Amino acid sequence: MTETRIIQVEDYQIDNKLQKNKYADVQIYMALQFNAQTNFTFIILTYSIQMILYAQQYPKTIIFRDINLQFLENPVEVTIITCPSIITNQQLNRDRSLKLMKQRIDNIMTLIKSLDADVAIFGAFGCEGNSADPQFVAQCFKENINNNRCCKRNIFAIEADENVQAFKHVFESDN
Repeated sequence: MTETRIIQVEDYQIDNKLQKNKYADVQIYMALQFNAQTNFTFIILTYSIQMILYAQQYPKTIIFRDINLQFLENPVEVTIITCPSIITNQQLNRDRSLKLMKQRIDNIMTLIKSLDADVAIFGAFGCEGNSADPQFVAQCFKENINNNRCCKRNIFAIEADENVQAFKHVFESDN
C-alpha cells in the first residue's frame, strides 16, 4: 500500500542557519525524522538552478549533521536526485511545456522506482518558482504513484498554501 502525504513547509519550524535551499533543508529534516522512527531508504528530489538541462543522481549520500549543524548519533544515507522543472511562462509554447513537464515527472518516477527506495520526499516541482500549474503537476505525480511507479511513502513538502491546497485536492479526488 502506498501512502502519500502533502505537508506545508511552514508547518516545520526549523532554526535554520543554512539559507541556500529551504526546500532541501526541510526535506533532509523530514528524512532525519523518519529515520529516527525506523530504518528507511530515502530519495530526496531537489530542483537545482545549476542543473539547466539534465537530472543528476547522487547515490548513497551520507547526512551526518542535523539542520542545526550538530553531528547525528546515527548518520542517514539518502539518494538525492536533482532535476530542473520546466518554466511555463507566456513566452514558451504552453502545450509543449506541459508535455515536457509530464515527461520529466514520468522519468523521475521511473528512476525512483528503479532505486527501490521506501520513502520519496518531493517539492512542488516548479509550482513555486516557475509558474507551473499545481493541479497539472500534482496530477502527473498522482498518475505515476497510482501506477505503482514510486515508493511506499511519498511526501510532498510544499511552501505556498495555494499549491498545498491544489495538491491535496488532486490526491484526495478519485480521478
